[in-house]
Amino acid sequence: IKALSERLDLPASTVHRLLALLMKERIVERGDIPHSYRAGVEFYRIGSLVAASRSVRDVARPFLERVGEATGEVCLLMRFMPGAHRVMLEDSVDSPHPLRYSISLYEPLSVLWGATGRSVLAFLPEEEIAAIHAEAGLSPATGQEPPALDDLLGDLREIRRKGYALTFGQKIPGAVGFGAPVFERGGRVFGSLCVTIPQLRYDPAQESAIAGILRREAAGLSAALGWHSMGQEQQGARKRG
Repeated sequence: IKALSERLDLPASTVHRLLALLMKERIVERGDIPHSYRAGVEFYRIGSLVAASRSVRDVARPFLERVGEATGEVCLLMRFMPGAHRVMLEDSVDSPHPLRYSISLYEPLSVLWGATGRSVLAFLPEEEIAAIHAEAGLSPATGQEPPALDDLLGDLREIRRKGYALTFGQKIPGAVGFGAPVFERGGRVFGSLCVTIPQLRYDPAQESAIAGILRREAAGLSAALGWHSMGQEQQGARKRG
């Protein structure tokens, strides 16, 4: 009760009364440790009903729309497919500009190339990164060979440090890609929130602003999917350790 009182900025007596009401409805129950509380069976029942009634696209849509409105560019929600080592487009918001890029829904795409993939790849365990590198093909935009594994690992460390990926023409010719990782419950990488811009329209001075918007909305979406952040770099280090 003391910890809850401090976090909620409420008197302990009020917290005690509210907990008693929640326990009566089985939303809260006593924990295993004396004087502790935990979520009750009714809480899980309600949570399951809510989760079942909303798709990932429903949850993610407001975040995509905010990125699209703030940047004026195409915003993409990419979903990682662990078994296939690919990402696919789950949803998108178009740019108002007549010159823009589009990707087909649910088409498997490389995780090695482009910000849509590397913003996911950087937060995978190192052995999985090595496996993906070993099976990687040429760049779909330029036909370039994959970088050496040590060079790739260095690039991915920089992505983890910054919290976003920025690539130029790796997956689509003439496209600038930004991507920030999205996590789900348990710290698993769900995918990435991305912006794609024609290079003719891109101003390098925009990098900080676009990256900040993406990181903020990707963190918000991760929280909505059940991830409790400990910091992206720490999370990546824990998964790789």
